[in-house]
Order: sequence, then C-alpha cells, then structure tokens
Amino acid sequence: MYDLKKEDMNVEHNNHTRNRDKERAIQQAKRNRQIKMYKVCFAAVIILIICAGCGAIIWNLPSLRLSRKLIAGDKYTENGDYAKANDSYEEALKIDSGTVDAYRCLANNDLEQDNSRAAKEILYSGWENTQDESLLHYYCVVILNEAVAQINEKKCSLETVDKCLQVLNIEKDNEDALYLLDICYNRLYTGRYEDEFTAFLEDTAMEEDAAEQVSISDILIDSLSFEDISDDALTSSISKDASRYGNYENQLRSLLSLYEETDSEALKRIIAQYALLDMEYVHFSVNNLMKYHKLLRDVYETVQDKSIEELLECLTQAIKVQEDFADIFTEFAQGNYESAKDFIVSDTYVNLRDSFINGDSGYWEGNAAVPLNQDQMVLHKTDEGFKFFYPGFDDYENTRGVITIWGSRQLDNGVQRTTISYEPASQNGEYYPHKEYEISYEYSNVLKNGTDVKMNYRLNTNTTTEDGKETEAIGDWGGAHEWKTSY
Repeated sequence: MYDLKKEDMNVEHNNHTRNRDKERAIQQAKRNRQIKMYKVCFAAVIILIICAGCGAIIWNLPSLRLSRKLIAGDKYTENGDYAKANDSYEEALKIDSGTVDAYRCLANNDLEQDNSRAAKEILYSGWENTQDESLLHYYCVVILNEAVAQINEKKCSLETVDKCLQVLNIEKDNEDALYLLDICYNRLYTGRYEDEFTAFLEDTAMEEDAAEQVSISDILIDSLSFEDISDDALTSSISKDASRYGNYENQLRSLLSLYEETDSEALKRIIAQYALLDMEYVHFSVNNLMKYHKLLRDVYETVQDKSIEELLECLTQAIKVQEDFADIFTEFAQGNYESAKDFIVSDTYVNLRDSFINGDSGYWEGNAAVPLNQDQMVLHKTDEGFKFFYPGFDDYENTRGVITIWGSRQLDNGVQRTTISYEPASQNGEYYPHKEYEISYEYSNVLKNGTDVKMNYRLNTNTTTEDGKETEAIGDWGGAHEWKTSY
C-alpha cells in the first residue's frame, strides 16, 4: 500500500511538470515571433533610411550636376539668352575643366554674337586644358572663316595671308588654308578674279556650323603693290614700302619653313607663286630690292623654277647698277660735279651708254634719256619676261636725286658724245626752283674761228622756275679755252 501511493504521487508530479514545460514553450515561441517581427521592421526602416540617403547622393553626383548645367545652357542658348547660357557653361567647367562640350558651346555663343576673337580664345584655352584635337580644329575653322570674310568684304590683305599661315602651322596639311592662300595671291599680286571661290565654300571640309557664318558675295579684285602705287602714278612712301615688304618676306619665309617640315608639293607650288609677284609693275625701295634678291636666292634653293632664275638675273643687274653708280651719286650729292669728268669716260659708263644706243641693255628698260635713282626701282613683267626701270624726278617726288644716262646717238664730227645729267633733291619739298646739271664730253670747236679742235668737257646748269628755264653754260670746262655763256 505504501508502494502504490508513492507511484500515484510520481504520476501527478510528472503531469504537472509536462504542463509547465508546455506553457513555457508556448510563451517562448510567442516571444521569438515578436523579436523576429521587430527585426524585420527595424531592417525595413534601415533600408528606407539608406535608400533615401543614396538618392540624395546620386542626385548630387558631379556627372549629373555637369549634365544639368549643360542642358540648362543649351536651353538658354535656344532662347537667345547668351549671358545666362555662358554662366551655365562656365559653371560646368568649374565642375569639370575638361568638359569639351562646354568649350564648344561657349565658342558657338561668341560666334552667334559676332565675337570671333573671344571664340578663338575659349577654343584655344580649351585645347590647352584638354588637349582635345577637335577644339584645336574648331579654332582653325574660326580663323579660316575670318579669312573668308575678309575676302568677301573686299578686304583681302597680308593679314588674310597671316591667318592661313597660322592655320598651316597648326594643321600642316589643311587643304582649305592652302586653297585660300591661292585666293589671296590672286587678289594681292595678280588682280585676277577667282571665279572658283564660291565653289570653295560648297566643297569645303569646314565644319558646317562654322561655314554657315560666311556670306558669299561677288568680289572686285584690287591689285596691290608694296607701295600702293597705281600703274600711272609712280609716287609712294618708302616707310610704307618697308613695312609691307617686311610682312611679305616674313610670310614667304614661313612658307619655306613649312615646306621644310612637310615636303608638300602644294606648298612648293605656292612658294614659287608668291615669290614671283605676278603683277605688271611692282615697286621696291632700293633697300628692299636688295632684300628681295636675297630672299629669291633662298627660294630658288628650294624651288628650282626657271622663272625665278630669270628674275634673279634681272635683279642682279639692277643691283650691279646701284653698285656701279654709288660713288658718283655720293659725289653729286656733295656738289662735286667735277667727278663726272672721269666717270663718263670710264668703261662702265661708256659701255652702258652704248648698250642703250644699240638696244641691248639687258633687263634695264629705257632709251635716249634713262633715269636712275637710289630710292626706288620698278619691276616690270612683260610678255618677254622681267625688266626693271627707275622712276624719273617728276615721277617720284621723294627722290634724293636722279642721274640720267644719255643713251641716244649724238655725233660730233663722227664722234659719239657722252653725256650725263643730275637733278638733286628738292629743297624743303618745293619743286621750284628746279636744278639740273648736265655734263658732256664732246668733240666741238673750242676756239671760235680757230683751228684747235679737240674733245672737251661742257657743263650746263639748267634752272627751271615757274617763269621758265635759264641755262648757264661753260664750254671747254676746266680747259685752256674755257668760256661761259647764259641763255
């Protein structure tokens, strides 16, 4: 009996324990579900917070801010509000200084406002900052369009040539620049009209948006020379000549340098073209004549052109004339006319005199009375080739003095007379009174009714005023039977 009661007590204890454990398990499960729910909710909140933060970061990424500035700039440009558009593009560059589109857009806005200078500055600055070749090419396009505009506006000048050379120094094979150099040559140094110019714009490789800025118009060509002298008026300013010639020579030497770098046949042809100056008359100061001769020698080493060789021979003779007469010019300028006595009987002068008489004076044009000065020479292109001559006193008001070679047949008792004359520079810029000293070596009667006949010198001093001309003559000048008269 004892044993039975003990067993019943164990059963009751076990049932109570099972019920307690079961209740505990239910409560634990409930708590676990609550904790899991809390974790899910917390995770969701965290995700929402993170997503919101990421959206703000993405919206403010530099690439998106840059895009917004460019888009805003484009909209302002479409509405013609260039100031605000430029502000947007410049802000884009602050975000990224390597933004090629911003540089291009800024340049386009400047061009829309006819400010090509600013456009060039921003394009070149953009290239320096990015090294993007498209910006440098666009820079060249703007320069060439400036050159085209100058031609269209009948303002083709040495500056226009400079623009073409500037582009060639950047893009050495730029065919548009080479073609425009041809156009410039025709306008500056030939006076020929270039009918094909409009075709250049139709076939050009220029960027379309830049090419549209060019207005095409017919062009009346003005032929130019180094001294702005028309064919019928040979007066000029030596200072202007010096400045213009210096630019011309610099341009030709730039072409030579470019050819050394490229070995381009197109450049070689243009060099030969620019060297020859295909105009009927080209006026040089004597100083620039020397420089031009040296320049042509350098060109000929590169361009073995027969016409250049012929022109060199022509200029060589002109320079030799200057050398042969340099001393006598100095003597005459000092009033020493006695020096002419030895000079006019020298082989140099006699041979020159005879060459004019016989019509074989080489490249030097002239007959009868042939002027020579130390100030200006005129290069003359004829159907037969190149010739040269020097303007006379009445043709060139700035002369320092003019010598005249008498190349006509003047016989004294069968002996050819030799004569030279000299007109000194005007005093105080006034033509009158105008002096001319004429020295002759002639065969004539020294003594009236005498028998002593010999070669002798004669000096005539001619003075021209507004009232007329007066001559003082000295016969047998410096001889034993010297005589004087005036009329």
